[in-house]
Amino acid sequence: MTNSIRNICVDKLKTVLAEINGAGDYNYSITGGVHRYSVNPIPNADVPVIYIHENREDYTYMNVPHINRRLSVTLEVWLETDEEAVGVAKASANILSDIERVIQTNTTLDGNAIDINFIGNEVFASQDRLPRCGVLLDVEIVYRTRDTSPSALV
Repeated sequence: MTNSIRNICVDKLKTVLAEINGAGDYNYSITGGVHRYSVNPIPNADVPVIYIHENREDYTYMNVPHINRRLSVTLEVWLETDEEAVGVAKASANILSDIERVIQTNTTLDGNAIDINFIGNEVFASQDRLPRCGVLLDVEIVYRTRDTSPSALV
């Protein structure tokens, strides 16, 4: 069975995010892994962790036979920090920096995407899981396929 370009792009994004390994300029190592969508509770030992949530995909029909596709993705990132607001702010800024830096190394996802756009982010702290905090980062994967097949890259 042929894999869709959408699946290839999300799998490549997962691989790119897994490169955050704490070495060099990276602040964190994603020891909990990078996962496509999970509804399971966050295990206590598995942070930092990134969940990839696929949201809406919009189409723009170009000159036949092409479709430009814009897949909205939310990256849900969980971290451990101290219980102070300053700790949450610093941890969130550091993980955002790591994620943006690693995505900028491969914005075409090995030639499968046209670009990845950063849309916005939101920081949160979990009251019932302190000292846990996290970030929701919205990105958009832009890619193009044939209008007759979502598995045919153009």
